[in-house]
Amino acid sequence: MIRVGYVELAGYPTLGEADRKKYEGLVEKATLEHLGYRVDLKEVWVKPAQKFYQTFEQDLKHPSIQEFLSWDILDGEPKRMKVVSDRLGKKHGEEKVREYLLSEEGKKPVDALLEQSLSLFKTFSTENSIGGKPILNLEEAKYHSYWVMNGIQLFLKDVDLLVVNQLICIPDDWMPLYAMARGGVTTGAVEDSHHRPHGATAFMSLYPFLGKDSLFLKHNPIPDARRLEVAAAYTTHELGHFLERRVEIYDHEGCVSKAATGLNYWKWFKGVEGKTCKREHPTSTSF
Repeated sequence: MIRVGYVELAGYPTLGEADRKKYEGLVEKATLEHLGYRVDLKEVWVKPAQKFYQTFEQDLKHPSIQEFLSWDILDGEPKRMKVVSDRLGKKHGEEKVREYLLSEEGKKPVDALLEQSLSLFKTFSTENSIGGKPILNLEEAKYHSYWVMNGIQLFLKDVDLLVVNQLICIPDDWMPLYAMARGGVTTGAVEDSHHRPHGATAFMSLYPFLGKDSLFLKHNPIPDARRLEVAAAYTTHELGHFLERRVEIYDHEGCVSKAATGLNYWKWFKGVEGKTCKREHPTSTSF
């Protein structure tokens, strides 16, 4: 059984009880289809974000967690972002970086990556969600930080999968290629856990699938009737890490374990729909 907790931040799209149940059923179906596992998701609670985050305020003050939080590039500072793009260029090479670009326009791939990431990050803080708040509200930066979420995961004791409704989009010094290409967006992640029976916890942000602001409508044209289906399929990407300890895959086309390029999760979904990847997936002993 995978115990699920929902965290809702006011001003961003949420799921009602019926849609939460539908989402869980779709995740169960997609996990069997893409990963070959029969799982049972059970909603444990729904909590407002302010109350939920307050629970972990003291935990997040631990020195090791504070070190993680120092990696956040809260202002999208270009010099730090350039260090990240240069690192990713050396790690993956120009051809792989090029796959994640919206436009190259004669620039070196790493330079185009940097420009794209900075542009998207700026847009997140100026574009409003349908709830009237900026997609990225820098006055509430902790709610948008991957490393804050990562720290919370280490201390989660009553759920295995945490589902949030805000966009996790603060760039950081160690973000992977696919996250930088999205302006810092992390759709979900898995972390080791000493508290949960699977030895891990996962989180999933539903904003990329439920957000109907002009930015996501432009880059991610998911038909309304299929938003939960796409979100459920992408949840299996995280469950691949969670159940099998799969590492990130960059070369398996048509596989749920290869993250979406850019913000186009609809294109990613159409590429994996009805497919089961039979290739070997490298694994790790920890995250």
